Amino acid sequence: MDHLGIKKGGKVSPDEVLAIYNDSKSVLDEKTLKKAKVVLEVIENKKGEKIRVSTYKSKSRYRKTKGFRPSLTKVKVKKIGN
Repeated sequence: MDHLGIKKGGKVSPDEVLAIYNDSKSVLDEKTLKKAKVVLEVIENKKGEKIRVSTYKSKSRYRKTKGFRPSLTKVKVKKIGN
């Protein structure tokens, strides 16, 4: 999940729920999903894998490398309810 800006141990509730899955059935009804509440707990904030992008122009000795590491948040689902 993208970085949420919440410290470790904090709780967050997303604005919308897209689907709810149990072992035997799935709920995709819009009315039910609008009422659904999900509580997530932040486990850790970390950096993701490094992404490297290189560009070059032939015959002109031009090379440039850029790097990027996304900030991520690891969450755990604590409660799913209506």
